[in-house]
Amino acid sequence: MAQIGELSLAPTRAPVCSGSSCETIDALHKTFSSLSLIGSFVVLVLILILKEYHMDAQKMILFMVLSAFIDSIAYLMGDAETTHGATCEAQSFLMQYFDWATLLWVTMITTNLILIIKNKQSPKYYYIYHAVVWLGALFFAIVPFFENTYGHAGLWCWIKREYTGYRFGTWFGPLFFICFGMCITLGYVTYSVYQATQAQTGVSVATENINRSYRNELKRLAFYPLVYIILNIPTLAYRIEDASHPNKKPNYGILVVSSIFGPSVGAANAIIFATINLGSIRNLTWPMIRNNVILLFKRETQTQIEHNVVLEEGPQTSDSSEQYQPMP
Repeated sequence: MAQIGELSLAPTRAPVCSGSSCETIDALHKTFSSLSLIGSFVVLVLILILKEYHMDAQKMILFMVLSAFIDSIAYLMGDAETTHGATCEAQSFLMQYFDWATLLWVTMITTNLILIIKNKQSPKYYYIYHAVVWLGALFFAIVPFFENTYGHAGLWCWIKREYTGYRFGTWFGPLFFICFGMCITLGYVTYSVYQATQAQTGVSVATENINRSYRNELKRLAFYPLVYIILNIPTLAYRIEDASHPNKKPNYGILVVSSIFGPSVGAANAIIFATINLGSIRNLTWPMIRNNVILLFKRETQTQIEHNVVLEEGPQTSDSSEQYQPMP
């Protein structure tokens, strides 16, 4: 029986691997995809239990984790030896769609960091983010159907190895430029946070406390795009190295690292989320978990109280509060 790395390849393309090396790569890919699946599921549950979904930034993390969760399912649907026909195309489409959805949610989180710094957040941007993510992912997932490029891609199903232009045009090329843009953005965010931590004359303690809370929020969000970029470097390097000499086998070492890092986005998100929310997770008790789960399925009723009180007109006084001053 042919090895899975040698299946359905164009005659001019050397196999990805052979024999036991293929089995090792496949086992690594499935193992870390499974860890991402489990990690993403745990994070989704924790987000709901901890009620970490009230702010727009938290909602973006929720949808990013959800995309990574479905993406892990697509990775585990089968390999090139067991998946054929419509099932192979379905796996390819789902991988392309939710790879893009995950990438675009990471991009929206990075973009939102700038809005936090400039104090220009608005609920309308959240709906724009949704449109960009879901429609953008759909566009790049549909394009490979134009020339029937979905199919066996070596060890699993995706864009066939002989369609290098489609691979780089619909994924790796945009991935490179988006990750480069995110690096610049994260550099700017880091610089802005550093500037804000310096002593500021004339700033009250209350305002400084507000600025500190914003800086902490920025640090929390910045980890997600940073780790995503790091995890995709080996995969990008592997694809470039593979495309550079189609008649030779890809570098096995790069392939191994790519098989570990590539499908680990969900697992990495779980580690980041657990680290950031460690205090809240430690304080969870079974009664608290049970009550929060029950509240998730209970419709909250709003009661309106009507006051038949006539307020006298006149000057109104209120306690002055410090306004957030955007970081320079």
